[in-house]
Amino acid sequence: MSAARPGMPGIVVALEREAACLAGRKLPPDRVITLDDGCLLFLCGGGTARAARAADELLDAGAAGLISAGTAGALDPVFAPGDLIVPEHVIRNGQSLPVDKTWRTAVFARLTNAPGAVAGGTLLTADAVIARRGDKAAAHRESRAVAVDMESSAVLERASARNVPALVLRVVLDGANTDVPDLILRNADAYGRPRLAAMCAALIGNPRQMIPFLRIAQGFAAATRTLRWLGRVRNRLLKPA
Repeated sequence: MSAARPGMPGIVVALEREAACLAGRKLPPDRVITLDDGCLLFLCGGGTARAARAADELLDAGAAGLISAGTAGALDPVFAPGDLIVPEHVIRNGQSLPVDKTWRTAVFARLTNAPGAVAGGTLLTADAVIARRGDKAAAHRESRAVAVDMESSAVLERASARNVPALVLRVVLDGANTDVPDLILRNADAYGRPRLAAMCAALIGNPRQMIPFLRIAQGFAAATRTLRWLGRVRNRLLKPA
């Protein structure tokens, strides 16, 4: 089994492209990978159950702390694709889970050169993608969260259960006023890998989805720039305080 260098964290990542940006190379899913700086990374696929398993495997491999990293959907309209959310809390089903305050403070201070804006706040973990503008607005009103993902609460829960620090780094992919087209959600697997033939056929069959599709593609490009930056500065950025 791969092992972390002493003091280095384990990173839980849901989607293949997110993991490639953070690692600087394509990674296989569902296994602990040791990166060149001693960090561990686990590409787990979307959802809390997969994230919880990834967290446990990283800790079993010697990770000194956990990071939930990847993309998120903005709920607060102030945030744009490429902005970086470093939340103080994650909420799910009414439960609020704090990140490690000392570690977050140290990392936040190192983010001065990030490509997009950097902000705190509360992150919501949902059981499914919140795709529609109206649903995003409702989630923002009800939770006061600034963004939403599908994994971070599980990572924080496993960190708390095993008495290790945890941190969340989430880059905005889709803005609060942007709809995520159904064709993207239907034609990608749990690791975000697209079924290109089916996606192209869906676009041809429903051209009205082309503009929303292009908006998501632009958002993904902005998010990718920030994720790649995080990957380049990973060694100095992510060590627990």
